[in-house]
Amino acid sequence: MDEFAGQFWMRAQKTEDANECWIWCSTKDRNGYGIFSFGGEVYRAHRIAYELSNGAFPARMLVCHYCDNPACVNPNHLFIGTQKENMSDCASKGRKPSFCGEKNSRHKVTALQVEQIRREYSRGGVTQKELGCKYGISRGGLARIIRGATWRIESFDIGVGKISYYGKRKLSKIQADEIRRKYSTQNTTLKTLAKEYNVCAGTVRNILKGKSWA
Repeated sequence: MDEFAGQFWMRAQKTEDANECWIWCSTKDRNGYGIFSFGGEVYRAHRIAYELSNGAFPARMLVCHYCDNPACVNPNHLFIGTQKENMSDCASKGRKPSFCGEKNSRHKVTALQVEQIRREYSRGGVTQKELGCKYGISRGGLARIIRGATWRIESFDIGVGKISYYGKRKLSKIQADEIRRKYSTQNTTLKTLAKEYNVCAGTVRNILKGKSWA
């Protein structure tokens, strides 16, 4: 834990004034929230900052900012709350709440399940069809989760689990490698692979030629 904490805090710009924001100087997501990588896992920086200073808290709880600065990791500026409390805080500050992820009443999986789906798929040995059956979602819906078309990391806040982020890319590096492997070892076609990974045949062709994901 000492090494973990040391590696974490060296990425934060601390100030002598404990009332000022401590800005996260390493990787951030599109919304400006800090991302911390350690030991092969990826964490939300503000959640780690709160836990290092205040101890463990329930994974279902959110870590919110008094200062409304997503890059801030000053524990004095952080507080834990429920989703309802977070939405109330947003409303009181005049910020429009998001209805992505679990905030959408039509969601079929939880943020934790999304994280588990991406982790299981990245490890290999399981197909999208099998995962879809396991989690009760369609193959197309599962494919969109894996490649990041839905449930992007800025859309939800999970605990200490690993986060996978694909941005606007249609495929992950793992999927590109799978396409090359299947094409070279199986009797399959560009059209079949394109249908399986929900992309056009041109995308598959570019991957095989090394024009993308080389």
